[in-house]
Amino acid sequence: MTIFSGYKRVNFRTYLKAEVLSTVIWAPLLLSLGFFFSQTALKISREVGRFSFVILLFVIGFFLFDKIIAGFYNLSEYLKNGLGINGNSGNGNSNNNGKKENEG
Repeated sequence: MTIFSGYKRVNFRTYLKAEVLSTVIWAPLLLSLGFFFSQTALKISREVGRFSFVILLFVIGFFLFDKIIAGFYNLSEYLKNGLGINGNSGNGNSNNNGKKENEG
């Protein structure tokens, strides 16, 4: 906000009012969120084993999902590029005799 205000040459009094107002709004909001989540964290920490197991399952699930999606993507790229659009082998040959078009 500071750089943008200087770039736009905002009046210092207007800038100061905006900063004070935003601080008055954000500080209590962030403090209350921190207090709420600290209470939640204390409740969860009593069951750290189960919580850690759930997090581990999410991480494993994410890696499996990533591998499956990457496999489908690679397969689709292979089918699109490896076989070529016209059904040739994708190596630049338009006639399947092993020579490229620009070679004699």
